[in-house]
Amino acid sequence: MLREKQSKAGLYPKYTFETYVMGKNNQLAYAVATTVAERPGEAYNPVFLYSGVGLGKTHLIQAIGNKILEKKPGTKVVYITGESFTNELIESIQSGKGKGRYTSNEFRQKFRKADVFLIDDIQFIIGRGTTTEEFFHTYNALYMAQKQIIITSDRPPKDFNALENRITSRFSSGIIVDIQPPDLEMRTAILRRKRDENHDPVPNDVIDLIAETVDTNVRELEGAYLRVLTDAKTSNFDITKETAAKTLGQSIKEKEVRPVNMNQILRAVCTYYSVKSNDIKGKRRTKELVLPRQVAMYLIKDLTKTPLMSIGEFLGGRDHTTIIYGVEKVEKESAYLGKLRQDISNVKQIIYAE
Repeated sequence: MLREKQSKAGLYPKYTFETYVMGKNNQLAYAVATTVAERPGEAYNPVFLYSGVGLGKTHLIQAIGNKILEKKPGTKVVYITGESFTNELIESIQSGKGKGRYTSNEFRQKFRKADVFLIDDIQFIIGRGTTTEEFFHTYNALYMAQKQIIITSDRPPKDFNALENRITSRFSSGIIVDIQPPDLEMRTAILRRKRDENHDPVPNDVIDLIAETVDTNVRELEGAYLRVLTDAKTSNFDITKETAAKTLGQSIKEKEVRPVNMNQILRAVCTYYSVKSNDIKGKRRTKELVLPRQVAMYLIKDLTKTPLMSIGEFLGGRDHTTIIYGVEKVEKESAYLGKLRQDISNVKQIIYAE
């Protein structure tokens, strides 16, 4: 019976609080989620969870729905992704024109009669006029009826330039929580739990290697673990630190962190982003140059501890406040943008490969 209700709500039974690994990076998000699951519509409403790709947003939002159905089977829970919400709206519009079978009234009833509305990856709705308008009215109807609303996204509400203020202001009436990338201890715990649950023959030193190698997100972390396991099974060899390193393309050598200078860092940034050093130091502020320039600022400060004024002089005579802004922007965005974190890691590899 529970499985049937979960399926109807769009939920997957595997996503539960029991299978969610909690650590410093997601502690607040986990606490909010479990509280909402206990008291939907009362504790926090709405809830807005955001993080980069593969950091557990979907697991957490689905765990809320599954726990509510487990405790209160009569609750009408609806889970949908932003992309599916858009597609279903298009289907309902086509029905109104004599095509399709999903009417606009059925579309509205499905969502506006929910007791708990879970919408995942709302960024897919942004910039779509009709879909945004429909979401606004759905949100309003549920909020006025004191129904629980939980939203996830890959960025905070303030970063949605195309989302109207009338919507983003409503998110602020509840609680906005981010999920940070997992630290080394957290990544190790995730992999050990996965190994123990599946009874995989993976030694601790291999777990440590994978956790140290992949620091972007949980999805890529688990993907690397699966590659190591599959490669060993396919080739019929024992899983060791050396074989795992080969699978992951790593070298098992102690790497000395040697000192680097500003010119080495600038060369690596220019190589990675395919731009010229003169352009990085120049005054142009095109999209193709702003990010590499700020990454260079961040890495020079991080790897050389050069004074801000000296960094500014090196990068075309820029004011130290410009350097502070660039460094802080990269620090902030790399906390929830997996691609930027990976870009920085890739640039570092180029630097130390020289």
